Amino acid sequence: MKKIIFVFVVVSLLLIVGCTGGSRDKSPITDVDVRKGTDGLTMEFTKNAPPLRVFEDSIFPIAVILKNRGATDIEPVDVEYIESEEGYASEDEQPSKPVKRIKTVKGSLVFGFETTFVDLSEKVKERSLESEKNSLENERSQLKDKKRILENEMNFILEEPGTGDVDSRFNEIDEELSGIKVRNDEINDRIIEISVEVIDVRKKLNLIENDLLDEIKGKSIFSPNGDQELITINAQTKKIGAQSETRPSTILATACYPYKTIFGASVCIDTDIYGERRGKKVCSITDLRFGEGQGAPVAITKIETRMLPLPEDSNLVKPHFLIHIENKGNGEVVELSKVEQACTSERLDYRSFNTIIIKASLSGKPLDCRIKKEGPKAEPPPPAPTTIRLRDKENLVRCTLELIPGEVDELIDINRDAYIAPLSIELEYGYTFTISKDIIIEKILTY
Repeated sequence: MKKIIFVFVVVSLLLIVGCTGGSRDKSPITDVDVRKGTDGLTMEFTKNAPPLRVFEDSIFPIAVILKNRGATDIEPVDVEYIESEEGYASEDEQPSKPVKRIKTVKGSLVFGFETTFVDLSEKVKERSLESEKNSLENERSQLKDKKRILENEMNFILEEPGTGDVDSRFNEIDEELSGIKVRNDEINDRIIEISVEVIDVRKKLNLIENDLLDEIKGKSIFSPNGDQELITINAQTKKIGAQSETRPSTILATACYPYKTIFGASVCIDTDIYGERRGKKVCSITDLRFGEGQGAPVAITKIETRMLPLPEDSNLVKPHFLIHIENKGNGEVVELSKVEQACTSERLDYRSFNTIIIKASLSGKPLDCRIKKEGPKAEPPPPAPTTIRLRDKENLVRCTLELIPGEVDELIDINRDAYIAPLSIELEYGYTFTISKDIIIEKILTY
């Protein structure tokens, strides 16, 4: 019996060790805090694509690794924006008849070249095909003129009495017209082939220019590093001139994408505005600082909490928050509805940059973050997402739990004890940045 008891104890100990062993050194997957850091999308050229040195008039690869190091998925986003009925207002005007519209924006990646020396191989091919087509069309036009002259000469010969020399010339003209027909048919066939090739090249260009950043997943507890994607294209160098043996050139890659910063923290709500109450409190109001970011290039760095008395009712207080926002990434903030244009040649005015949409709530109740509040006699509209602008890459936003007519419960009784409440903030914006790599184009020497 003692042996049976001893064996049971040993087996039990082994089971306990087996269940607990090794778990001390590994954090559970739910402990991963993905909303940390100040990266969004990161981008880098691969080691040898493009290569450091490239021969002139040759095709070479370009490869870029895109990594979503933030906590937001890069994907198409529906954006509400305001437009006048007659189109966008000019820089010095406000839209005369504002109309709310919704459009879908998505991320994009574009490459920049010194097109005198380098361009996308598809664009070089497209221009070469168009040049060949134009040359063939000019030749066809010349053949048409030549055919008309020969036909007029032939008609003249037919009207004249026949001689040996005339008959010989007639035969020559007939052979030339036959040759013109054959060449004209060859030109027409080649022009059709070129048109098909141009369509194919333009499809490839459209894919390169419009479908590169459709979706890249961000960090999650199941993918703590986020997703990544490899983009490869071909570029082509051009002739660098007879007087040069080498020519330096720079290749650029610019990313533009919609992104979001999601912030959540617990704040102390203490209705004792002047600190007159005695006794121990659950919490005390302090400034909260956040130095590690929220998994996005635009970060909330500090929260200051204030309790404001309500002038029209001394028994109520309204929480007021000073929210410090900073662009801590290596790029520029762009108005969300204009993020696609930031990667095109379309001109954007200064108001399209450093623009962020903010919405905030306390315990699920929306806060009013508008910069310009309505007058005291006017009924303020319910809190809604507000557009703010960064200055020198940062801004201070004031958000308040306002009294909404007919909803007195929104505010807090001044006699309520201190308590902790969840504060949520969401920032929406577009983001753009550029990387570059220098190459050297070499002439092919034949001596």
